[in-house]
Amino acid sequence: MSSATSVEVKYAPEFVKIRPSNPVGVKGQSITLNCSADGNPSPDYEWRGGKSAKGSALELTSLEFKDEGTYRCVARNTIEAGAKSSRTSVQLIIEGPPQRCVVLSVKSYHDSEVNVKVNCPENGNSSVTEYRIEYQLDDGTSNMLWEQREFSATDSQPFVVVGLSPFTKYRFRATASNRHGYEPGSLAAVNVVPVTTAEGYFIITLIAPTPPQNLRNSGVTSSSITLQWERPISFNGAFQYYNVYNSIGDASYSKSFDIASHDNLYTLKGLTPYTEYKVYVTVTNNGNSNPESSPSNMIVVRTLATSPQTPDKSLPNDVASTSTVVFVPPTVNDENGPIEVPLDLMLLLYLMYHVLLDRMSKRAQTTHGM
Repeated sequence: MSSATSVEVKYAPEFVKIRPSNPVGVKGQSITLNCSADGNPSPDYEWRGGKSAKGSALELTSLEFKDEGTYRCVARNTIEAGAKSSRTSVQLIIEGPPQRCVVLSVKSYHDSEVNVKVNCPENGNSSVTEYRIEYQLDDGTSNMLWEQREFSATDSQPFVVVGLSPFTKYRFRATASNRHGYEPGSLAAVNVVPVTTAEGYFIITLIAPTPPQNLRNSGVTSSSITLQWERPISFNGAFQYYNVYNSIGDASYSKSFDIASHDNLYTLKGLTPYTEYKVYVTVTNNGNSNPESSPSNMIVVRTLATSPQTPDKSLPNDVASTSTVVFVPPTVNDENGPIEVPLDLMLLLYLMYHVLLDRMSKRAQTTHGM
């Protein structure tokens, strides 16, 4: 009878594989690469390339585009002939929203249109599906709101942005999206291109600016009111000057001319204390006869009060049993605000009252004794 013999065959690692074989990660997410191989004894694994690590699984978290590259897995074991190894590699691709778009050109051939060409050299390794073009009025401060227009990637370039104002300076920038959406903050580093729309003379002569916005009181004294406002949405031409109108009650409005400043700040001076003024602002452009906008929002502001005229507080030397105290208030023009009884006057009247009571009491006692 023959006995069974067990033979262990040792061999170097072979058939090394990485799964997934064509890995694609997404920016901000995670991916795990798994390495396997045949071999006896069981191989140990080591990762080289984009990241060094040991073990059959390599986990990459919070992926960034810099994580792209070649990842190698080395499978190694030891047999009588010594250490043996085998390896393979994969190329990791990272996808994400487009990172940077460039405005190649902005040209105006019409008084209310601009042609824009855009290129996105860093498209996030995924085809662009939509372009977003943003523009703002160029007032030299970069504080104006950005408006936007969206165009499909299938639309032919240049993209045409319409609805602009004639002879007006704008600034343009662009971004784009793919199947991973838009990149938050991607507009912060893009180029910004200025352009001025065509003049369109006949349109300028007919169209007034839109009104100034958000008129408000930014400071008041007894004789002045400081006003502040935001520029109009569109000047519909070149800015000329602002006009500030003010009125008391139902009186006609008076006008301050030619405030030719982009500060959007003006102080009305020489005003009457403790008086309500109604105020609004308009703006004109460079059109024929300088067309004036409709009024801004109207505000009502009261100037501060000042000290009233001091009343006569003298008392007669001889106070009879019955006396009449006459208080003569300031005239209306001298009140400068609501009249309040001063503390010293209240004390004076209080003392006068008790002096009268005391004298009347003494007079009564003298009469009774007689």
